[in-house]
Amino acid sequence: MGLLNLTLAQLLAALIPLTGFLVALYFWDRSRRRITVATLRFWPDLPAPPVTRRHKKLQQPLSLLLQILAMLLLLLAIADWRWGLTDGAVRHHVLILDASSATATQAANGAAVLDSGKRAAERFLDALPSGDRVLLIRAAGLAEAATDFTDDRALVREAVRETESGWTALDLDGALDLAVQSLRLTLDAQDRGLDATPGVGEIVLVGGERAAKSETPDSGGAPLRWIATPQPEADLAVRRFSAARAVDDPTRWEVGLELWNDSASPTDAKIEFYFENRKLGERSVRAEPAQPAALDFRIRTEQAGTLEARLPDGDASPRNDRATLELPAVVRQALVAESDRTAALARLFEAAPSLSVVAEGTPGALTVADRASSPTRSRVLFLDARAAPIQTVQRVRYARVTSWFGAHPLGQGLRSADVTLNRAAVFRPEEGDVVIASVEAGPVIVARDRPGERWVAFGFDLLEEELANRLTAPLLFANAVRWFAPDVFRQAEFRAESPGTVELDVAPATREQIEVETLSGAAPVWVYDDGRVRLFAPRPSTSRLRTPYRNAMLALSLPEVAAESWTPPGDMLRGIPPAGSGGLGAIPLWPMLALAALAILVFDWLRFGRGTEASPAPTTETLRVTPEEKTAGAAR
Repeated sequence: MGLLNLTLAQLLAALIPLTGFLVALYFWDRSRRRITVATLRFWPDLPAPPVTRRHKKLQQPLSLLLQILAMLLLLLAIADWRWGLTDGAVRHHVLILDASSATATQAANGAAVLDSGKRAAERFLDALPSGDRVLLIRAAGLAEAATDFTDDRALVREAVRETESGWTALDLDGALDLAVQSLRLTLDAQDRGLDATPGVGEIVLVGGERAAKSETPDSGGAPLRWIATPQPEADLAVRRFSAARAVDDPTRWEVGLELWNDSASPTDAKIEFYFENRKLGERSVRAEPAQPAALDFRIRTEQAGTLEARLPDGDASPRNDRATLELPAVVRQALVAESDRTAALARLFEAAPSLSVVAEGTPGALTVADRASSPTRSRVLFLDARAAPIQTVQRVRYARVTSWFGAHPLGQGLRSADVTLNRAAVFRPEEGDVVIASVEAGPVIVARDRPGERWVAFGFDLLEEELANRLTAPLLFANAVRWFAPDVFRQAEFRAESPGTVELDVAPATREQIEVETLSGAAPVWVYDDGRVRLFAPRPSTSRLRTPYRNAMLALSLPEVAAESWTPPGDMLRGIPPAGSGGLGAIPLWPMLALAALAILVFDWLRFGRGTEASPAPTTETLRVTPEEKTAGAAR
């Protein structure tokens, strides 16, 4: 037993004054008294009042005892007297409410899984002593504390009711780590285990067995309780939807779809595909239980539009039945060829399928000058040194390339040291020019990038048959076009995935060449590690990643599927603690105490409420006033 709201000293401090006040009331003399008045003219003739005996002892001791007992019971009710509470220590509990994507599905009874979890959390709060403190953690892919440690049950209940299903799978290890660290910081238990720290209550997990990882929970020594929620119904979910532009054909998209069968039996799934709300067709795939199923196909389009994949309606979670991708139109780089070697240039143009040969004068076009007078355009690729606006120092024969500037986009991927040039012009670069390749005599490829002037000059014939048959020539031309128009060679990829951690391979780009942004304007969270970029988003968002070689759009709009189940330990407490189990399940007695006090007061009023009149004296006399006395009193 124990008192939660008052200590024993506080209870006695309130009871003793109240008892003294009641006893004083019972000793108060309420008999009639003689009063002297100026005249009796206006007083009626009444019998003389009965003669009463004064008393110095209690006339109704039983009534006094009943009222003192009623006051005691009311004070015990205010003190929240409980049966089963072994001590008065305040315990600190952590309530982890599963708010992962799995809770948005429906259970077998048709109710949302999260609603069942909320009701279970509130029932657990009902079982706690009113003085215990609770911290609420909403757990999904990222665990967040919704409240501080507090004994305000209304605040915790409001936070429970405001919880919504997230988009990521449950990270149980992260939620438990936050719970353990919160207990340690609050109870100053850094140097000792939670099992040896006074004031530690329970870490309570309200949720199912589905999680992002299959792992054994670790509560750091604190008692761990699991309140299970109903398992969701069978669900077929779109796990990933992607489209990548083919490298050799910019009008073709390689489309991939991954499904997840969250059920105990195989399912034959039929997926419908739409482009700009026009049905392209449908495909079927067999999905094994608790396994991914992949589907790949191709579409061809030059237009921009929305590509959509749809699953049949009516399963447990409609949020993961559709996925959309916003595909852009084909971007082509206009090119003007000033050369009489059309066939030889055509072989180089094959290295950039997104090039489009146009007539001279097209705005924004890239000019390829070969054996022609120097054009006045600002974007020029000079294949003839004589047309380039740069001074030639000398001409050499049979010169071997000795160095490449690989840090510049024009020199990326070029490491060959056995390239021999039959004829080459050696340039004298100006300040600010970039040397891409050199022979022993000096630079043979120079790039210039100034306001209103951007060009590349080759000091040798890139179309020479011996050089054209090597990989160096098309790679040099492709690098040059990429430098002028980066989007032409960027691999375009669009993916619809789940929020959380997303990884992309960005090799051979360096950390400085990576740009990541979100369409909402929020600062993205990402890291670069060994050629891979990892992004994290706790909720739906759209991010864009750009490198010199890749342009990826990530629509994180699909609920993450919990692919694994964690195993509850054998010693884990389960269910809501029953009443009267001690500690958490102490029985509150205040309703019964209040009712008992009310019943005693009602009985006292019915039995002793009107009091007991004193017995009259053996002889009585009537006070009468004669007319003469009235006249005399009036004259006075």
